[in-house]
Amino acid sequence: MEKLAVVGTVRARKAGAGVGGYSVDVGLRADVVLAGEVLQVPVSASARLPEDGQLHLDISANGDLIGPVDLAVAAPQAPRCTGSSSRWRS
Repeated sequence: MEKLAVVGTVRARKAGAGVGGYSVDVGLRADVVLAGEVLQVPVSASARLPEDGQLHLDISANGDLIGPVDLAVAAPQAPRCTGSSSRWRS
């Protein structure tokens, strides 16, 4: 089983604005062996942020995790901001 920890702090663009209640979604893929075949399956985790914006998500899969990692942050009632990181390597 391979694991990935996503740890960090989310801050608002506007000084003094809070991020409590924002949602964070993290997604990537994993190569999983099933009945002798390797299948690529989606793997994801999500969380609501506390007021201090601290984020800690643990993602695991019964296979090899494959980047890039996609990250999406959304305010409770706002459009979603997304990004992708190809810096993560297994």
